[in-house]
Amino acid sequence: MSFSIPINLVKRIVRELLEKGSVSRGYLGMHLATSFEATDAERLGLDRAIGAWVDKVYPDTPAAQAGLRTNDVVLQVDGVTIRNENHFINLVSDMAPGRRVKLQVWRDRRTIALDAVSATGRRTGATATVRAGMNRTSPTRQRGVRRPRWRVGLVRFTPGRCAPLRR
Repeated sequence: MSFSIPINLVKRIVRELLEKGSVSRGYLGMHLATSFEATDAERLGLDRAIGAWVDKVYPDTPAAQAGLRTNDVVLQVDGVTIRNENHFINLVSDMAPGRRVKLQVWRDRRTIALDAVSATGRRTGATATVRAGMNRTSPTRQRGVRRPRWRVGLVRFTPGRCAPLRR
């Protein structure tokens, strides 16, 4: 199996792991619809499918405290227009816990403004051991310059068990 992770995300996570020993991710406490089609947008009174459609708001979470409801569509976060649910998830995840944000939300065929405070993401109890390093045997070529290729590999994954960070 193979997948890619944006290098800026890897750098941020590695830096946070080395400095703090753990990674904090922003959390609002809602479930978003994975599909938001033009017909759904039209039914809600929007002219196109843009934003993140709220499927469920969990009780006692920052989303509930901010007043978000099922069938709301988050259109903007601090002035940034939300393209889709993945864009919204990435914005929220990158927020520092405790950060205040302004949400522009579509509800009942009109736009409203809500204030929310990001919390620390819920812990799953799963841990992963990751090794990062330079592979000096297979450099890549970019614009005629030989550069070493960085590799990150998952060494161990343990669901439901916490392990200390090793440097």
